[in-house]
Amino acid sequence: MPQSKSFRVGVGIALILLIIYLASLVSFIFQPIAILVQTLFAPIAIAGVFYYLLRPLVNLLSKKIPRGLSILIVFLALIGLGTGSVLLIGPEIQSQTSSFVDNVPTYIEQGQDMILNLQENEYVQRFQESGQNSFNDIVEKITGNLEGYVTSLGSNIAKVIGAVASVVIVLVIFPFVLFYLLKEGDKAPSFPIKICSC
Repeated sequence: MPQSKSFRVGVGIALILLIIYLASLVSFIFQPIAILVQTLFAPIAIAGVFYYLLRPLVNLLSKKIPRGLSILIVFLALIGLGTGSVLLIGPEIQSQTSSFVDNVPTYIEQGQDMILNLQENEYVQRFQESGQNSFNDIVEKITGNLEGYVTSLGSNIAKVIGAVASVVIVLVIFPFVLFYLLKEGDKAPSFPIKICSC
């Protein structure tokens, strides 16, 4: 019985479940590893995509010049394209943003005028006189909702800051991973085989 295949499979499954259970008891050890993997996954995945896109160009250039120099030329071309697109699109985004910021006081005044016009409206006054929700109650409810939105805005700003930090981390790590892949990428498939044969 202990020598049968089903018994060994059962023992293997029980050991795996035991290892998972024990790992969950010491999650504080594995949490930094999980954070590290989450941090490095995006740069490695993006670098992998760019590796397959840029590899033919680097291979073509490396026939005439050294591989490291050809990778550097491709990187400089990518940086030039990125800088050029930012210089083309940036001023338009800046003008739109400044136009919006300049018009915010006008939008606030228009909102205040609309509320005043509503208060003076004949139908709104009849609605208030009918004894149902008064206009002041409605304004208080709207104000309460706005306070809730402002409170949630603070937590959303923290999320945005976290997202920006993640993007910065990706932008810092990505070039190094991509350079390594382009420089040593052809040797990568044989690397696990060398490790296993040791």
